[in-house]
Amino acid sequence: MERLKELLLNNKLAKLLEIISVFLVGAIIIIIFLKPQSENLIYNQIVLWVANVAMLITVWLGIKLRGEGWESIGLSFKWPGWKRLLNTFLLSLLVFVLAMFGFVIGS
Repeated sequence: MERLKELLLNNKLAKLLEIISVFLVGAIIIIIFLKPQSENLIYNQIVLWVANVAMLITVWLGIKLRGEGWESIGLSFKWPGWKRLLNTFLLSLLVFVLAMFGFVIGS
């Protein structure tokens, strides 16, 4: 296990294979279970949701094998501060406005 940890931390090929494995897990689930011509949209949405969860579990497994926490990929529960919070809110508001603008133009 220690050797695998060192490989995931230092070897570029191991890192690349880890990224590919995350996408492969999701792709395999989607290829096997998704029915593109189906009228059952809820079923297809559930398949995509399951693929997403499987990919997150694969990422979690890689983090645990390295001995790191969620902070290593930028996820933490510490208070970011009011300035950072306001900045993030305003950026998300900008994305929302641009998405609505694109929707109106496309309609």
